Amino acid sequence: AGSTTTLAQSVASLASGDAAVRVAAWRALARSAVAGSAEQARQAFAAAVGQAALALQADESEVRWAACKALGKIAPAADEEDGSDAAKVDPSELSRLASIVADRLRDADVGVSIAAAVALPSLGSFGGSLAAAVLQISARSTDRDHLGENACMQALKTLARMGSKAHEHLPQVSALLASDGSADVRAEAAGTLQEIADADAFEALSASLEKDAACTVRL
Repeated sequence: AGSTTTLAQSVASLASGDAAVRVAAWRALARSAVAGSAEQARQAFAAAVGQAALALQADESEVRWAACKALGKIAPAADEEDGSDAAKVDPSELSRLASIVADRLRDADVGVSIAAAVALPSLGSFGGSLAAAVLQISARSTDRDHLGENACMQALKTLARMGSKAHEHLPQVSALLASDGSADVRAEAAGTLQEIADADAFEALSASLEKDAACTVRL
């Protein structure tokens, strides 16, 4: 009963007007999902679905950060097989969560964008396509500022964490490596290629990597 009460309290606290209380509530919700029963994980996921949009648009960066961190733990815990007949996570709800987390790759706070990049691969198969969309928007911007560059880098980190599951985005990452004006983005693209490309594809790219003007990009 105690753990149920704690979960109920955490859910109620997600709507608090106090940012510190909301941060603590997201952390507690994640703990309940990971360490609790399968039913508690599903309850935590349901609460997260209801509050995620507000949390990820909060004025306080610490709330956005805590929500991203928690979502990356809650969703996979709720979607685990537990041997029961209970329904798993609704794919449409998972897709909606992934979409609003992907928006945070462009967050003004770098810590939040990093948390989003870490969480996104845990939110189903939608993460790669959403990260690639952010990458495309940021890469095509003719007046990209440091936030746009960071969004590119965090989207690349998301794809790298997905490994071979992000292989379909290889051409897009390769194009960035070949032509992006930022050495930091090209270096991140090179690292991503190491994670998502098969051995033959990466070998074919090695020559272009070795010719890059920036030592951080060259292998």
